[in-house]
Amino acid sequence: MAGFPNVIGCIDGTHVPIRAPNINEHEYVNRKSVHTINVQIVCDAQLRILNSVVKYPGSVHDAHILRESSVWRAFESHPKPLDGIILGDSAYPLRDWLLTPFLKPASAGENKYNEAIFPTRVTIERCNGVLKRRFHCLASILQYQPHKACKIITSCLVLHNMALEFGIPIEALNENMHQQQQEADPGLEEMERGQITGRIKRQQFVRRYFTVR
Repeated sequence: MAGFPNVIGCIDGTHVPIRAPNINEHEYVNRKSVHTINVQIVCDAQLRILNSVVKYPGSVHDAHILRESSVWRAFESHPKPLDGIILGDSAYPLRDWLLTPFLKPASAGENKYNEAIFPTRVTIERCNGVLKRRFHCLASILQYQPHKACKIITSCLVLHNMALEFGIPIEALNENMHQQQQEADPGLEEMERGQITGRIKRQQFVRRYFTVR
């Protein structure tokens, strides 16, 4: 898509509103002061959900959910489970398997890279939009405590994939992308090494696919 090669999928978090829980209520308040579950989703170009994490309160940052997930553990291992790239926005840490946009592109190649990554990564925005259009309960307020709400959300994700498999039509959505805040570097040595390899990988992509010769 848009000339961005070797993409396995795109990752993002989407917030599902819930009723204020009885326990640890403050942990579920997100940046918009709404009680939510922050759901991590990885989808492919057909909007199929390849991986999801449905358990974290709305106050938990997308990058933290990723680092605690099976996706992180798998792709940080050697060898990696798949040969390909996951695309995320600037809220996620840059790795050699997870590429993010340049916040301040400094060359024509970096600009072309950004021009390709944005329309490719919008796939996950479309996926989240389709989910909430198909299952209205995910866009309104789930009137349940977190444990049951997470079960309902997970069921909707499974049914979404089944709907795609059986060809139930989906209305195409055109959602505007939004830029999420960049998380501060946690400062761990292993994270710093990962950021370095991520920068190298991103520059390799720029030189190989987006530099005009």
